[in-house]
Amino acid sequence: MKFRRTSLPPAFRGRMLRMRWAQFRSKFRGRATRLKIGGRINPWWIRVAVVIAILIGAWAAAAWLVPNIARERVVAMAKHRFGLHARVRDVGLGLGSLRLEQVELRGSTGGIEVRLRQVVADASVWALLFRGTSAIDAIRVDGVEASVDLSREGAKDSFRTIRSKIRRRAQPAKPSGSSRKAGSRAIQVHHARIRVRDRVGLLVDVQKARGRADGASISGALDTLQIGDAPTHRSVFRNVQWALKHGTAEQIAVVDRITVEQGRVQLIELDASKTKAPTQQEDRLLRRLKDARAAVLGPPKKREPDGDPDRHWTDRLAPDANLSIEDLTVRSQSQQSNRTIIRELRARVRALPDGRHRLVGRGKTASASGPPGEVAWDLRLSLRKAAGEGSVSFEALPLALVSPFLPAIPWHEPAHARLDGQFRLRAESPAKLAWTGSAALRNAALASPRIGSQAVRGVSVGLEGNGYWFPPHRRLRIDQLRLRLGDAFVQLSGDLERSADHYRADLKAELPTTACDTAIRAIPVDLLAELTQFSFAGSIAGKVDLRLDSRELSESLLDIDVNDRCKFVTVPGIADLRRVRAPFVHRASEPDGTVFEMMAGPGSNEWVPLDMMSPYLIQAVIAHEDASFFQHSGFAPWAIKEALVRNLEAGRYVQGASTITMQLAKNLFLQREKTLARKVQEVLLTWWLENAMSKRDILELYLNLIEYGPGIYGIRHAAEHYFGRLAGDLSPAEAAFFATILPNPKRYHHYYERGRLTPRMAKRLERFLKHMAERGRLDPAALDYGIGELDNLQFRREGEPALPPHRIPTAGSGVSMSVLRGAARRTDATESSPRAERPRPPQVEAQSAPPDESTPLRESAAPRKSRSSGAETAEVGSASETETPPPTEANSPPTPNPSQATSPTERTPDPPAAQEPAASPPTPPEEQP
Repeated sequence: MKFRRTSLPPAFRGRMLRMRWAQFRSKFRGRATRLKIGGRINPWWIRVAVVIAILIGAWAAAAWLVPNIARERVVAMAKHRFGLHARVRDVGLGLGSLRLEQVELRGSTGGIEVRLRQVVADASVWALLFRGTSAIDAIRVDGVEASVDLSREGAKDSFRTIRSKIRRRAQPAKPSGSSRKAGSRAIQVHHARIRVRDRVGLLVDVQKARGRADGASISGALDTLQIGDAPTHRSVFRNVQWALKHGTAEQIAVVDRITVEQGRVQLIELDASKTKAPTQQEDRLLRRLKDARAAVLGPPKKREPDGDPDRHWTDRLAPDANLSIEDLTVRSQSQQSNRTIIRELRARVRALPDGRHRLVGRGKTASASGPPGEVAWDLRLSLRKAAGEGSVSFEALPLALVSPFLPAIPWHEPAHARLDGQFRLRAESPAKLAWTGSAALRNAALASPRIGSQAVRGVSVGLEGNGYWFPPHRRLRIDQLRLRLGDAFVQLSGDLERSADHYRADLKAELPTTACDTAIRAIPVDLLAELTQFSFAGSIAGKVDLRLDSRELSESLLDIDVNDRCKFVTVPGIADLRRVRAPFVHRASEPDGTVFEMMAGPGSNEWVPLDMMSPYLIQAVIAHEDASFFQHSGFAPWAIKEALVRNLEAGRYVQGASTITMQLAKNLFLQREKTLARKVQEVLLTWWLENAMSKRDILELYLNLIEYGPGIYGIRHAAEHYFGRLAGDLSPAEAAFFATILPNPKRYHHYYERGRLTPRMAKRLERFLKHMAERGRLDPAALDYGIGELDNLQFRREGEPALPPHRIPTAGSGVSMSVLRGAARRTDATESSPRAERPRPPQVEAQSAPPDESTPLRESAAPRKSRSSGAETAEVGSASETETPPPTEANSPPTPNPSQATSPTERTPDPPAAQEPAASPPTPPEEQP
């Protein structure tokens, strides 16, 4: 029956549709009557078929839809949560699981590549469709190949992106309807290999690793952990197991257990004298590991000033943590050999119920030149408070095993050095620990460009003593400590305290009466070089009292008292002074390697006798460089203390404490390298000069040899170069100029090149002249004349006309020559005074060209019963090495005010001597060129 579309009323059109539906129903029922069985319709198979069809269709749709959704979800999640580019080659469905095949992850900017062979997520298809990743109950990862190349450009940026994504997700989120707890999903990893490379090569290689993580803990194991790949520094650990527990919100996880069944650590011995070589710096595993950690986890955070003071690295250990290592072998690799230094080492760290940790260990040390030794320890420590009790013993322990944990000392071939000793800690209270013990280091060596050009071998040091340690105050009290160097020893006592913002030292050291030869032989031969051929008779003793407090550095104390009864018996050829009593060739090495030569000595054209020099020059140089020159015996403890305080206040080396005699020893005998060996030699040579020469001769030789500018040595050349004058015609202002440029004459030569003084330099010279006048080194007339010169101090260039002669007032001008003459005579009288046993002239060892035999060698001077000197000065640089000029006459002992002297034209041939001030004003800051 057909209907034509006509314009019918709605009611009629509805009636027609109902009639058509009634006809369709009757027709269908008529056909269905033929399917009756026993008069009853039974269409079950149709219903089953419909259900099956629907299920097949849904499964087909899911099989097509879910993999695509899962692939898109994985790619999006990797990008959104970790900033990684992901690719999934195949996705499969199982009965209650989703399987991802060949998953590849890459860093956003390179450097990170991870390949997962198979990832299986346990979850039903419908749950994945409707609930997403929260429906996953467990994840199994099989076959992991992870490669991190930190040398590639962009690797650090990739890790920076990952850290920022994780940090953002770690922030508190809004509550959701999911009932699953964060981190409760179980994750298992099998057959994983992780390799980390840096710019040197392979850094870390983890093989056959496996692990499991759930909401409560993370645990795992690995077959092999290799650190480094070069034969010289490769460490391998086998059968490593670990377990981490869930921590607090700030501490994601804490260590619960780490076990290493077998290990081999390879230590590399670098030549400390070449530690600046880039390749050797890169080979340092610890440095490489720190750099890798900073690249992956970010730079270590600085502790906030108002942060939690109780936070400590031990917070990363679980309350019942247990760390152990079994059968560890440590080998040392050098250019000459590869040897085992410790074997069968077993160690364990276990947490105790009282919050302390027990450290137990034992191992056997191997020695190539002697019987094997043993190391053992049993300590119960509070690592947070650096307190505890127990004992440590070691015999023939190679230094290479502990040198990485000692302060930055440039050890050379530490595997050859051995340590013997034992220590015991006893807790008298939680805040007071008693310690006692001894230690001896033998056959050690040091090598560094700052120590010397060659390795210093044969270092033997011994310690034995007792005292207390106060953990709350981080204070060490030394009741008695015997420090042995060679066959000599020093007794120490006092307190040392160190905190984050404060340090304090109150130490006393005493050298008992010791044979002079024994004391000098305690210094390693490699530090003394040719000076080992000095030999002595007599004895020496001394005391040092040092007090320092970072809060009151101005109140520091350094008291040095030396009882010197030594007599020089044999002198090496390098220190023979007969050559300086006649014309000789003086050689000075410039920093660029060039060697400057000049004739010096009495009788040469460049020589100016002391009584022919301007007294203003002599007074200015002594006032600026060594105000107590005529009072000390070569070393000035008050200057050492002043330099120490200034250097500590500045936090760097800014001032030295070299006396005129020390500067002469450096210029006359030594090269310009700034090393510890040169300082030790300088001290010994200063001691020799003070015994073998008078103060007059030392001062005269000093002024004729020292540098006054680039290639300008000796006062005759300097006076002619700068002012076109003789050394005896220098005015007060010219003399003051020479004195102030001595610390760095090359730097101050720019005033000569400029042709005038700057206003700042003129002010500085004016203050210096006034200071000389206040100390009686300059009379008022000479002071006024010198200040008047500063307004237009002229330098004479080569080829320019001679400068006009000076017209200094003669009445009452100049310096106190009578007092200076008396000081010089007192010095000579002291050196020539009779003594009970006058020493024989020292024998000279032929180390260099023999001196003129016609010039007799001066006998050694009489020993002084008490002098202020000591090896402590070896650590203090000279004034010429400072960055700023030393304080003018700083801390020099007081002397009577001198009387007025005659003018330079009326001066006597007697040498001037220093007048020591009671105090001195601070030195103005050094002028920048």
